[in-house]
Amino acid sequence: MAEDSKPKLFHKELEPKAIVRPVEISTAFQGCKMEVVEIFRSGELDICLGLDDEVIVDFGHHLVGYVEFSFHVNDQPTDSPYGIQFVFGEVPSEVAGDLEDYQGSLSRTWMQEERCTIDYPSGKFQLPRRYAFRYLKIRRIAGPKWHPLYVSAIRCRTVTSADFSRVFPLRGDDSELLNLDQVSLRTLGNCMQTVFEDGPKRDRRLWIGDLRLQALSNYMTFGQNHLVKRCLYLFAAVVNDRGQVPSSLFEFPTPHASNDYIVDYTALYPVILSEYFDATGDKETVRDLQEIAFYQLDVVLNHVDEEGLVHLPENQWSFIDWCDGLHKQAAMQGLFIFALNSCLRFAGKLRLSERVNQLELIRDKMISAAVKHFYGKEKTLWLSGPEGQVSFASWAWMTLAGVLPPEQSALSYKALWVEEGVVRPKGPYLYHYVVDALFQCGLENEALLLLKEYWGGMLAKDATTFWEVYSPEDDKLSPYKDYRVNSYCHAWSCTPSYFIRRDAVR
Repeated sequence: MAEDSKPKLFHKELEPKAIVRPVEISTAFQGCKMEVVEIFRSGELDICLGLDDEVIVDFGHHLVGYVEFSFHVNDQPTDSPYGIQFVFGEVPSEVAGDLEDYQGSLSRTWMQEERCTIDYPSGKFQLPRRYAFRYLKIRRIAGPKWHPLYVSAIRCRTVTSADFSRVFPLRGDDSELLNLDQVSLRTLGNCMQTVFEDGPKRDRRLWIGDLRLQALSNYMTFGQNHLVKRCLYLFAAVVNDRGQVPSSLFEFPTPHASNDYIVDYTALYPVILSEYFDATGDKETVRDLQEIAFYQLDVVLNHVDEEGLVHLPENQWSFIDWCDGLHKQAAMQGLFIFALNSCLRFAGKLRLSERVNQLELIRDKMISAAVKHFYGKEKTLWLSGPEGQVSFASWAWMTLAGVLPPEQSALSYKALWVEEGVVRPKGPYLYHYVVDALFQCGLENEALLLLKEYWGGMLAKDATTFWEVYSPEDDKLSPYKDYRVNSYCHAWSCTPSYFIRRDAVR
């Protein structure tokens, strides 16, 4: 079934717009901004590279694809091959400096660098890998000292499974929202390949947490629901010997599971299936996958005690947000209830009355336990852990779970802003759920303001796709000890289009 849903790929030929150079500016994103040196007209490229010369070209916006060059030399014979270094960057910092000082926790091979030897620099030359980039640095590192190398053409053959002709154009007076929508579409489109990749630079794999947000945005934009179906079946095909879906999978060389089992991602698999049912009405697929989905719920409910409280062992990986020190018990309680609600929705549609009765009992018990153990009535705040930590994560997931009536959740949100020491979101993934919770409890103006402040903050820093990691206070924040290996076109950051098209611009 997964192969039957494999999408068609779309291509365009794009050329660079300009030669640029990096300039250190303290107020620019990560302290670096590109300055235009020369603007190209189509077909007029002519770059001369002597030994140790380098040039950076700008394609104008983020793209994903395969790059081809046309080289030539003068008429004099050359006595050795030419050595060329290519460095691709999604943002200026990736091409501005030297990669030799990379000390990140992820493999340096994620940095998009190639060194090639060209024996006969005449005609076309294509690099074999697919790249995700806006900027390309070309440096001549070896070869005949007295014979320059000329670059007469650079083309990127872009690749995506997103059909932009299917997207309904928005109309409206709010230029900020329209701009957010366009950049969201490019972010999602560049991640849409033969699966919904988390990032086309890194990790190039399918993650459950990212898939849910991509699927939601897809339903409101490209409507290529067969790709969601393909991803659901791929996860079902790689369950472990206990029947649990992995948190991520690799598509190539053949689909296979990662070693990651994140409990909140396990809970989201049935949510994705339920929302797919809502969007498509595809009862056949849902019936086919329902037992796998219900089993994922059984897996996470093994962490719920008799009273209805979530307890996770220390060795159990949970995510919620890239945030050191976040106490996750209350957020996880809300997320599990949210997953139960999703399962109840599609179980009801399938008329699985026995399953519905069973899940309702568990859901109601968990709601009672949530209010009893986590809700601080005096301050109308959700408290997590022995020290009563207050966080946006706890509030968002309890609100999305519908534990309190919407008006009480709205009061609880406002109480967050007067409480000291509140743990704020650190990345776009949790910011999505905060925005969604704001819409759910009727705070539409606050939701739109947060969209404009957070994702608009990336636009103000020259983003043409939205990023994996963004902190308004720290441009160089990275979970991987080097910000250059962050993904700057990332799936879980693509959802402004979902909110704008669902709630703001109709």
